[in-house]
Amino acid sequence: MELSTNDQAKVRDYLLGRLTEEEQEKIEERLIVEDKLFEELEISKGELIEEYNADELPQKDREWFKDHYLASTEGRQRH
Repeated sequence: MELSTNDQAKVRDYLLGRLTEEEQEKIEERLIVEDKLFEELEISKGELIEEYNADELPQKDREWFKDHYLASTEGRQRH
């Protein structure tokens, strides 16, 4: 099953801390069982790292991404 544009946007919003706690929980539950959604998560992480490195993220997103994802062990390794 292909992901919808909405699912892709939700994954990006999840990585940028834009979702409510309830929305985060729903995405996290789906990530466990939906391989396509998990693949999208991994692709989106790479895209966001590229955008961060190219200084293409809006300042608010850039700061959140740096302070949360890039501060994690995985984020430091991928960055």
